[in-house]
Amino acid sequence: MTHYLYELDRRVLTMRSKPVRNYATPGLTSSIVGGEGRGVVRLFESDRDTREWITPHSHRFDFTCLVLEGTVENILFTAGAGENPNRYAIATLLPVEGGLGRYELARNGGVASFGETSTTYRPGDVYGMTAKQIHSIRFSRGARVLFFEGPQVSDTSVVLEPFSEGRIVETFEARSWMFDRD
Repeated sequence: MTHYLYELDRRVLTMRSKPVRNYATPGLTSSIVGGEGRGVVRLFESDRDTREWITPHSHRFDFTCLVLEGTVENILFTAGAGENPNRYAIATLLPVEGGLGRYELARNGGVASFGETSTTYRPGDVYGMTAKQIHSIRFSRGARVLFFEGPQVSDTSVVLEPFSEGRIVETFEARSWMFDRD
């Protein structure tokens, strides 16, 4: 790690608060960095390789990330793209009172083919996405990523679930062990 990343990493570790453990996948913790304002800064830390599949999804905001430690594999899903696209059912994730970990999914968006593009990011790399882009993500053990969440630009998110043998395979879930707050 370069000197400036090391110093940034050390400073951020002293600024984190409100940890949420098992953030959609075992071992991933999300903490708020700093105070309140326009948008949110989070620190994602992973104490294990996140091998469990996170259902492809969009966000309600644009974001930019800086990898401080470890690696991050970001998998983008693009409608109609790729040589061998997979079919997915498109669902809408609706806001529900109570926040993180409480979701209502409207499975009425039809079915489409999506190609996948995977990119691995390392310490010092910066990547970002718009609210309309759909992705899944994996973190290496020891990964630390600063996540700069912009202001909300949409009231809903999109979720993709596999479509196979003529039916939706319902993979989206918020299980009881997810989004564990201290």
